[in-house]
Amino acid sequence: MIVASLDHWRRYCAGPLWERAFGFLAHAAADITDGRHVILGDDLYANVATYEPRALDGARYEAHECYIDIQYVLAGGEWMHVASRAPLVPAGPYDAAGDVRFYAQGDEAYARVPLLPGTFAVLYPEDAHMPGLQGPYQGTVRKIVVKVRMAALPPFRHADSSS
Repeated sequence: MIVASLDHWRRYCAGPLWERAFGFLAHAAADITDGRHVILGDDLYANVATYEPRALDGARYEAHECYIDIQYVLAGGEWMHVASRAPLVPAGPYDAAGDVRFYAQGDEAYARVPLLPGTFAVLYPEDAHMPGLQGPYQGTVRKIVVKVRMAALPPFRHADSSS
């Protein structure tokens, strides 16, 4: 997981697909319409939603296999819990069409992340997350979730430390 200000996205850039994703976020108008926005076919797209944050009671973690989430708040604010998905108990089967598996809450260790306007969170497949939670913030949330298909990213190469 990465959480940072959109002003610093270049520190985390991992190639052309990331540049397109963050370029979309940086230039998104405040009145962008809700729904799906195709950026680069199925490899890169955004879902925009307007909603009221929900209570923690009954909320579930979610995690993805094929896509990385870049969650960015345009307006309002929410809490998001993030935990390693490894120890979590699945709360149902994997939905390949939606690229999501839900997990039950338990006694897991988690980070509580505030998402406020101008802040983004990058969530990898190992990052189970429970977004959209009520917190100390008031009002409706407008959020963009950019989906980055993992298979479209170039392979990560570690720097050779022997030179």
